[in-house]
Amino acid sequence: MYALLGIFISVQLMAQAPIVTTSVTIKDAYDNVVATNQNGSVQQLIGSYQGWDPEAIFIGGYNAFSMNGANATKRIFLGGPYSGTSFLSMDLTSGSLGLNTTNPQSYYHGGNNRVFEIFNPSSTINSQSHLILSSNSVISGSSAGSISWMARNAQFNKGMAYIGAQLADDATNDARARLIFATANGTQPMVRMVIDPVGNIGIGTYNPEDKLTVNGRIKANEIRVNGQQTPDYVFEKGYKVASLEEVESYIKKYKHLPEVPSAKEAETNGIELGEMNKILLKKIEELTLHLIKQDKEIKRLKKQHFDQSAKAKKQIRNNKK
Repeated sequence: MYALLGIFISVQLMAQAPIVTTSVTIKDAYDNVVATNQNGSVQQLIGSYQGWDPEAIFIGGYNAFSMNGANATKRIFLGGPYSGTSFLSMDLTSGSLGLNTTNPQSYYHGGNNRVFEIFNPSSTINSQSHLILSSNSVISGSSAGSISWMARNAQFNKGMAYIGAQLADDATNDARARLIFATANGTQPMVRMVIDPVGNIGIGTYNPEDKLTVNGRIKANEIRVNGQQTPDYVFEKGYKVASLEEVESYIKKYKHLPEVPSAKEAETNGIELGEMNKILLKKIEELTLHLIKQDKEIKRLKKQHFDQSAKAKKQIRNNKK
């Protein structure tokens, strides 16, 4: 049938009058190549339909929003059943592309825009639109594609940024992947941030080991660390504070405070901020107890000195008598 249709099209392109079968028009009065005519109403066509939208080109159908007598829209429709849904529309004036919409919008994006909008006409819950990038490769390290931004008129490196997905392992059975974020700084885009298969985020590193691994400096107005227990037990009755002599002996032997990681341990294992804050707070509280004890001792010695001084002065006065 397709071969026969091709013969009909090639033979009849020069025909002036419509060539009509029972339900198919090979070439109609509007210079369409193929159109279907059901019950006197045009339903599907390849070409234009002057009675509805003289500057729109329909491939596979026309759209219900192109009303009879409407102004020329300069659009190309792919699909477009009579209901007006499930079609692809290209606005030739703006260059925008709409899936299930004749008027793709940039919404809050200002400026001179070109848009591809996917519209789901359903109003039920979870009526969503998705842009799917897929690949047939299951090889570890393969990418299923990216969303990329380019500066086409740049003289040298044109890439601005991209977001891509990459398989972390062989995906013969199940896919495990990382999400990659790359930006350009005068060169081709370089990977700046990674989200690994278990949700760990790496900034400046390709292999994050924790929920957030940063290879570089961090600047923030505030960092909150949740702590389950602060060392207030230091102030409980019966807590034994190490004497300053014991602390001095420990420092001479190990070259750091008790319970505080050594410089080598910190360099090898890093420092846990929450745990370190608790250790430092404990040392401050123990130091406070030492200061309170020393303050009491100083006051006692001052009083003792005052009493002894007063007694000596009194003895001197009595001797003079």
